[in-house]
Amino acid sequence: MVEGLENPYRADRIADTLFVGREGLLAELMATIKSRRNAIHAVMGGRGMGKSSFAKQLKMRLDSDVLTIITSGNVKRVASTLGHELGLNLDVDDPVDALVAATKRACVAVVLDEVDLAVQRASAPGEVATQLPTAIQEAESKLHSIAFPMWWDNIRERGRDVYRRIARHPSSVPRAQWVARFGDDPRPWLEVLASTGLVALDRDGVLARGALFQSWMQQNHPAAPERSNTTPEHDGLDAWLEAVGVDAFERLVVRSLAAWSRATVEFPAAAVRAGTNKGNADLQPEAFFQIHAIVALLQHERDLTAEPEPLSMKSRGRADIKVRSRHEPTRRACVEFKIFDRNDAEVVSQVIGYAAPGDTFAAVVSVDRWTRPLRPAYEAKCFVDAPRESTHDPPPGMLQPAFYTVHTREGYAPLRVWHFLVQLRDT
Repeated sequence: MVEGLENPYRADRIADTLFVGREGLLAELMATIKSRRNAIHAVMGGRGMGKSSFAKQLKMRLDSDVLTIITSGNVKRVASTLGHELGLNLDVDDPVDALVAATKRACVAVVLDEVDLAVQRASAPGEVATQLPTAIQEAESKLHSIAFPMWWDNIRERGRDVYRRIARHPSSVPRAQWVARFGDDPRPWLEVLASTGLVALDRDGVLARGALFQSWMQQNHPAAPERSNTTPEHDGLDAWLEAVGVDAFERLVVRSLAAWSRATVEFPAAAVRAGTNKGNADLQPEAFFQIHAIVALLQHERDLTAEPEPLSMKSRGRADIKVRSRHEPTRRACVEFKIFDRNDAEVVSQVIGYAAPGDTFAAVVSVDRWTRPLRPAYEAKCFVDAPRESTHDPPPGMLQPAFYTVHTREGYAPLRVWHFLVQLRDT
């Protein structure tokens, strides 16, 4: 660097007098503008490459022969600037006629800086975009083959994912929603995207830019179908669930509760009881088991939510969980928890009653600490007020779920109820 000479390549401001390069492009545009032919041109490039400085230089060199108006922003702001510079009132029924009449009297060059933002924020973006067909087509063919692949290759996978998420929103994403929508600590990635010009970033929000780049990305690098981080392995339980005909949401809930049930059985009963008495009298309340089941369900937080409703710490209080799909908000299921022989004769009828009309399945978890087989006692006691249409056992050797039943509901589709019988060990 020569002492006293400021670096002309500055991304933080528009060059005033010193302008290096682009002479051929300047000469071409100036000649075209003065000839009044091929009236629409597009100059595109990443952030900091000199587009705004180029526009300012164009105005400086044209001013003696052409009225050059540089403007940016949304359509309303652009129209206001044009009206002010041309001395026109564009708030009329047909502003186009007024503009045509004004440009017949003098040669006018309108430079729309950051035109992609104007298009994206317009109330009728389709109408605005139709004014730029030739320029966009020509620029698109060059950008698709040269610039866009370079931009894409220089963005890491996390940055690509963040950009895709931003591009899904037609309007600015508020700062308060960044972590929820883009993941933990998204700021560095947003700054990288802003430095390339792919997003507009400020203190309040972030907005995807570059409609052409978005189109190119979708054509050449389409997002892979969302893969659940909870895709179940194809084991005996999965084969049974497939044979039953459950959907992805029901499969995920059943598998999660089955895994939790198997793990809970391995705990010594002494770790989950409040006193020294044997049997179920001193077992922790339902909420103890419910909380741990919620933790198991929320291992799949990208696919579902689990809500306690309500948490009851009374020894005889009920506790159930409402599980909802994140992908289909109307899909939900109720899971009812009971300590066996604690006021649980109506547990199956309760879970059927809690089910909404659109629910297709529910689950009951019964926790027990006796040595006798639980299923015969459970079936004899818990179905008195819940007649079942059919009962279905799991494949041989499978312990959880213990079985499922189908119950008819007047006016609604049948409800499948999965039963998890959790018998704890004393040692």
